Amino acid sequence: MGAMPWKHVTRWHADPNDALRELQAKFVSEHYPDIPSLIQRHLESARQAAELAQVEGDKYGLAACYREEIAMLEEASRQPLPNDPQARVALIRKMHSNTGEGIGNVLDIESVSDSGDVLNCRRLNDEQMVKIFGTRTPNEGTLDDQKMSSIFVELGRGESVCFPIFDPREEPKVWVFAGYTVD
Repeated sequence: MGAMPWKHVTRWHADPNDALRELQAKFVSEHYPDIPSLIQRHLESARQAAELAQVEGDKYGLAACYREEIAMLEEASRQPLPNDPQARVALIRKMHSNTGEGIGNVLDIESVSDSGDVLNCRRLNDEQMVKIFGTRTPNEGTLDDQKMSSIFVELGRGESVCFPIFDPREEPKVWVFAGYTVD
């Protein structure tokens, strides 16, 4: 399929990791309203894959992997759905862990740091902000498609960045998180 870009805006927190967790909680509530059904769909798919692997003689050695996935999903289906949003994110990540593609959205991001890495969002520093936006305190007016394109051009699969957008008084207003899916 190929990596696809994504972008989200969330309210300001002094710590971008807090902003990320809030964004992910909101994303789960909006995009994953029925996690038990998602578990069942993944479970059915894993059972079918395991059966097919067995029928074909397990020539790629995947049957054990599918059995582990089935056991994890069966256990998850027996447990009450966690109330904690980050526990729900962890469960969704776990359901997608065998795909090699990640989840394909902001839930793939595990944390924010100054250096970033695959699945670890990089916070843009002042120098990078000036290079992209012409200022270390960009506002909504400076966040256009061209600027976003220049950000995406620098990112690889599974990579992401975050940066604040400021109000007219140059106070931080929101966080922008932007990146590419793993695949």
